[in-house]
Amino acid sequence: MVTIFIWECFEHLVTRMRHVGETFVVALNQDCYEKRRSHLNRAIEYHNFLLRCANLMIESFKESIIIHIVQTGMLLGCIGYQLIQVGPI
Repeated sequence: MVTIFIWECFEHLVTRMRHVGETFVVALNQDCYEKRRSHLNRAIEYHNFLLRCANLMIESFKESIIIHIVQTGMLLGCIGYQLIQVGPI
């Protein structure tokens, strides 16, 4: 369950990164200089916000991801060892 939560959080971040890319395109396609500058400033602020969120997520989930990877490796190793000892089912 924790793995799904972590995956969903990072997937949400990727979706928002795609959105910020679209925001930059919209900002650069503005005709008026003031509108372009305003949209570009908001896009930059949004981008910086997402980078801070990404850093927080990485720091928050770093230990649980490592523990999950180690436990999964141990579990698959034990299952593989049992299959070798017992033989195919």
